[in-house]
Amino acid sequence: MTNTKKVVFAKLFSKPANTKLSKTRKLKLSVVDEIESNVNWLENAHSEASYYANERWDEILDRIQEYRDEIGQEVDNVAINGEGRSLDEAGSTMLELLEKLETGAEDLGVDPSELLDNYMEIKEMAEEAEFVYEVFVEKYKEVVEFSGFLGTFLSKQKAKLNKKK
Repeated sequence: MTNTKKVVFAKLFSKPANTKLSKTRKLKLSVVDEIESNVNWLENAHSEASYYANERWDEILDRIQEYRDEIGQEVDNVAINGEGRSLDEAGSTMLELLEKLETGAEDLGVDPSELLDNYMEIKEMAEEAEFVYEVFVEKYKEVVEFSGFLGTFLSKQKAKLNKKK
C-alpha cells in the first residue's frame, strides 16, 4: 500500500477527528457571525448616545435656559412694569368718568356718543375690565405655578423692588 492510500484509509477509517477542536471552531464561527450581525446596532447606538452625551443634551439645556430667561423677562416686565396689572383700576376709573359723562349728557338732553367718539367701545372695554383683569391674574398664576422657576425669579425681582423703596 502506498503512502497516499494509507493516509486516505487512515482518515476514512480511523477515530473521528478531535471533536473538541471542531466544536471550538464552530463556536468561534457562531460568535463571530453574531458579532458581525450586531455590530451595526452597537455602532448606531454608540453614535447616537455619544452625540447626545457630548453635544446635543448640552445644546438642549442651553436652549431651555435661553427660553426660560426670555420668558422670565417677559413675565417680569408684565407683572412688575406692565400696564395690564392696573386694568382693574383703569376700568373702575373709566366707569366713574363715563357715569359723569352720561349724567352730563342726560342733563343736556343728548346721547353720550354725541359727546365722545368711540363711546360704546370705551364703555364695553371698561365694563369688561374687571373680568379681563381676573383672567389676566389667573393666567399669570398658572404660568408661575406651571413653570416653577418663575416663582423664584419673581420673588427675587420683588425683593429688589422692595429694597429700592
